[in-house]
Amino acid sequence: MRFPIFLMTLLIASAAFAEHPPANPEQGRSRLLELFIWKTSDELKLPTDVEHKFGDIVRNLNEKRKANGERMEKAIHRLDELTRAQNSDASTTATPAAKPETKALDSALAEYRKALQEYQKLQTDELNQLKAILAPDKLARYLVVKNELTEKLKTFLSKPNEAAPALDKNGKPLGTPKVIEEK
Repeated sequence: MRFPIFLMTLLIASAAFAEHPPANPEQGRSRLLELFIWKTSDELKLPTDVEHKFGDIVRNLNEKRKANGERMEKAIHRLDELTRAQNSDASTTATPAAKPETKALDSALAEYRKALQEYQKLQTDELNQLKAILAPDKLARYLVVKNELTEKLKTFLSKPNEAAPALDKNGKPLGTPKVIEEK
C-alpha cells in the first residue's frame, strides 16, 4: 500500500515541478533527491540513526554521479566536435576525408572510457556502502524500490502529457468510472 502512495507522491511532485519549476535546476534536483531519500527510508522502515547514514551516503554518491555525468557529457561533446570537424572537412573537399587528429580522438575516447569506469565504480560503491548499514533484506528491497522508481520516472518523463493512471490498493490501474443513475 505504501509504494503506490509513494509513486503517486513522486508523480504529483514531478507534475508540480513541471508546472512551477524551481528557480534553478539544482534546486529541483535537490528536492527530488530529498523526496527519494525520505520515501525510500520510509519504505525500508529505517531507524533514525540508519536513516541519517543512508541519506548521507545517497547524497554523497549523488554528488559524485553528477560530477561524473558532467565529465561524460564533456567527453561526448568533445567526440562530437571532432567527428563533426571530420564530416565538415569531407563535405568541403573533393579528396578523401581527413581523419580527425588521432591523438585528440584517442584522448577523448580515453576520457569517456574513464568516466564510464568511474560510473560503474560508483554503482559498486553504492552497494558496498549501503551493505555496511543495511541488512541484506533491506538492501535487496532498496535495489528493487530504486529500480521501480527509476522506471516510473523514466516513463513519466518520456510521456509528460499523459496523466498518471489512478491505481487501486494493489497498485493496478483502475478501470473506467461507471455512471450510476438514480431512478
